[in-house]
Amino acid sequence: MRADPNELSTDQLYVSIVSADPPCRADPELFFEPDQRESKAQRALREQSAAALCLECPVYWLCLAYAVRTRPEHGIYAGYTPDEIQVFAKVYGPAA
Repeated sequence: MRADPNELSTDQLYVSIVSADPPCRADPELFFEPDQRESKAQRALREQSAAALCLECPVYWLCLAYAVRTRPEHGIYAGYTPDEIQVFAKVYGPAA
């Protein structure tokens, strides 16, 4: 049975996500900015690649709920950039 994100605290969401060992934990540079500078084209490709992995992630909905609550400034969460998450947050949820 899948957990309902609305019934979990932000901390519980985080623990549920991390304990599922999602792809972003195995390859953080793909989901978060790498150490070296990247061109706009490289960034777009990296973000698209990360988003594709998110679509198959077993904690996709938990991750999206976590991102909407915490409004991260960097990285890809549930396949979305921080700017896209801000839009979701304005429409669907209050700030953390």
